[in-house]
Amino acid sequence: MPLDNKVIIITGAVGFIGSSLFKHFNKKNYSFILISSTFSPYVKKNNISYINKDNLKKISQILKNIEKIEYIFLSHGEINHVNTLNHTIKDHFKITKFIFEYVKYKDIKKIIYFGSSEEYGNVKSPISENDTVLPLTNYAKAKLLNTSYLIENSIKYKINTTVLRLFLVYGPGQKLPRLIPYLLDCSLNSKIAHLKSINSVKDFLHINDLISIIKKIIISKDTNCEIYNIGSGSKISIKKVLDMFKKYYDLDFIISEQSRSSEISIQYPSLKKIRKVINFKINLNLNEGIKNLVR
Repeated sequence: MPLDNKVIIITGAVGFIGSSLFKHFNKKNYSFILISSTFSPYVKKNNISYINKDNLKKISQILKNIEKIEYIFLSHGEINHVNTLNHTIKDHFKITKFIFEYVKYKDIKKIIYFGSSEEYGNVKSPISENDTVLPLTNYAKAKLLNTSYLIENSIKYKINTTVLRLFLVYGPGQKLPRLIPYLLDCSLNSKIAHLKSINSVKDFLHINDLISIIKKIIISKDTNCEIYNIGSGSKISIKKVLDMFKKYYDLDFIISEQSRSSEISIQYPSLKKIRKVINFKINLNLNEGIKNLVR
C-alpha cells in the first residue's frame, strides 16, 4: 500500500456502514486499511490493504509503518443479541482497544466510533446525550464499553474522537435481520412478515444522509471527544412504515409474538446537541428511501 497517500482505516469494512463509507471515500485520493471478518468477494487494488480482524499481527505490522492517519472509522461488531456478554465484548472491544493502543501517539485527524441508541436502554424519548445510560442487551453493553473507553482515552491522549450514537440507519445493501431489509426481503420474496408489534415508534435515517452528516463532523473541531445522537429528527410508527412498504411493494404481515423484555417500543433522539455544532438537512425522508430501495 502506498503510504504517501492519505490513509483511512475502516473496521467492519464489509458491513453496511463500513462498506458505505468505503464506497464514498474511495472516489478520492486515499489509501485504505480495511479490517473485517471476511473479504469475499473484493477487488484487489494497490491502495487497499485487506486484513482479517483476528489477524492482530498483520494489523500491528501495518499500523507501525504509518505515522499520519486521516480518518479511522470504527464500525465493527456483531449485532446478535443472544451471544454471551463475554463473546460480545470480545467481538466489539478487543479490536477497538488494540487499534487505539497502536495509533494513540500518531497524527490522526479524526476517529469516528459508531455507537448505538441501545446504549441508553429504556430511557424516555426524546433521548438526550445527558440522559442516564442503562443498556439492556449484551450488544448495548459492549457498545457502551467501547464508547466509555474511547472518550476517556481520547481525552487522556488528546485524540480527536467522536462517538455517534446511531438510531435506525437503513438503505440499499443493508442485510438482515434489520427491520427495513427484513420487510424488503419479505416483499420481494412473497413471504409474510412476522412482527412483534406495529405500535413501536422509531427514528429512521437513510445511509446517504448519515454519510453527509459524517462529512461535516470529521472537519469540525467542536465535535472532538464528544458523544452525539444521530437520526433524522422524525419519529414514525412501525404501522406507518408498513403502510409505506405496501404502497410500493407487495407485503403481508402478522403480529406473531410478544416483544422481548429488552425491546424498547418508543425510541427517538433529541438532536439539539449535534445541531449546535453542524448544520445539516435530511435529503431522503423514509417514504422516498423505501421507494428507492431496489432502484
